[in-house]
Amino acid sequence: MVTKKQSRVPGRPRRFAPEQAVSAAKVLFHQKGFDAVSV
Repeated sequence: MVTKKQSRVPGRPRRFAPEQAVSAAKVLFHQKGFDAVSV
């Protein structure tokens, strides 16, 4: 019987969700305006 090891990408596990970041940035942009928002 051959067991297959799951391959892992080196480094930390990904916790950044691009869709969530863009959604939050859009809300702040509309609330505070272009000059008050930094990404």
